[in-house]
Amino acid sequence: MDALIYGNLVNIAYIMFSKSTTDITNTDLDPSTNSSISQLWPGGWRLITSITLQKTATTPDYITQNELFGFVAVNDSTYTAAIILRGTQTIMDWIIDVGVIPEADHDLGGTVESGFNEAYKALITDSGASLADYVKTLTQANIVVSGHSLGSSLATLTAADLAAAGKTNVTVYLFASPKTGSPDFVNNFHLKVQACSSFINIHDVVPMLPPGPFFGHVGVITSLDSSKFSAIKPSVDCWHTLLDYLYMLDQTDFSPPPNCKAVSA
Repeated sequence: MDALIYGNLVNIAYIMFSKSTTDITNTDLDPSTNSSISQLWPGGWRLITSITLQKTATTPDYITQNELFGFVAVNDSTYTAAIILRGTQTIMDWIIDVGVIPEADHDLGGTVESGFNEAYKALITDSGASLADYVKTLTQANIVVSGHSLGSSLATLTAADLAAAGKTNVTVYLFASPKTGSPDFVNNFHLKVQACSSFINIHDVVPMLPPGPFFGHVGVITSLDSSKFSAIKPSVDCWHTLLDYLYMLDQTDFSPPPNCKAVSA
């Protein structure tokens, strides 16, 4: 399943953030996976730029400082560029923030949640270029965008900007995505982005946000049910964590992180 390839890359983005490194040869073991970046990094891929979310006057309050938020990697053998975005480490803070439900117009049509939009506009690459400008220069035959949690909303906005710029070769994989745009935005997204898969745990609160009918989900949704997996501890955090999402999709190559393993597992 291709979604697992890109979900694994999102997991690597989390580990890079936790270790404050963009070195894919890093061999320090991560406690949540008992693996190193070098062990998890898939063959055939090379990192071409990291992605930093800058703290600015207009970014949401849950962004307290400049943070490594992901990277762009290229697979030359498949002519693919992957834009990878992690979520925030302070889930409850942005859940409170997103409840305000402000809106911002989007070039694709419709409106998007402005907290997500302000965070997206604050993403830059190593050169200092905005991510929005940088991704439009990618020339690979295939462009894949993937993210988890807040990173899913940022991935949605990235894909939407690519689509608005006329790119038709975009595939999207979302994990635990909030509702990013208005119904008009969602409809226009579906017209322009033909391949978008969204994985949602039915017990996860984050995909229910923002509340109400003002915003909706993009993509073809695959519903997951963490209660069917005895190894996953039932808790708000564990229903949302990326590694549990990946475990629900593949019990061979992934496992819940130590803090989310059920006692009886």
